[in-house]
Amino acid sequence: MLRARTLGIAGFVLLTALIQSPIPLMASGEAAPKPMQLEKTPAAFQQFIKTLRQAAIQKNLHPIYRAISPTYKIERDFGGSFDPAANAIVNFSMSFPFDNADLRPEFKDHGWTTFRRRISHDNFDETASGEICAPGGAADAAPLPIAQLCFGPGSGSAPSDQWRITRHINGGD
Repeated sequence: MLRARTLGIAGFVLLTALIQSPIPLMASGEAAPKPMQLEKTPAAFQQFIKTLRQAAIQKNLHPIYRAISPTYKIERDFGGSFDPAANAIVNFSMSFPFDNADLRPEFKDHGWTTFRRRISHDNFDETASGEICAPGGAADAAPLPIAQLCFGPGSGSAPSDQWRITRHINGGD
């Protein structure tokens, strides 16, 4: 009995360490993401990020909501905020709540601040599937510094040179 409890505690400590360490956010067998400077990304992606940054500064929802892929998803959703039956904007709003009326006063502008941090980088990671993601952990605080916001070309019915917000990979709950 004592041995089982010791293994349980050791397993918990190992799991906690793995969750808190900056491990790559990829499925097993997937190639490691390739780091790249913003100026080395496709011109359409650079313009896309510029548009999102300006919208975030101005707190303009329309360009941001138009940029969300209809297939947007939240991954590593341990808190269960992703609703597969809901539309993409509803799910996006679970990660980035922009409406201060829905937030407690101490969380005013939390969605805007978090979104701005995610898109403010000059370095990104390109995945083997062609997505470009904000680098894992670059905008997060401990203890779970490994969340990412990812963008993909031509997702949904968009042309291949039109970028969309495709997924948010949670760092944890």
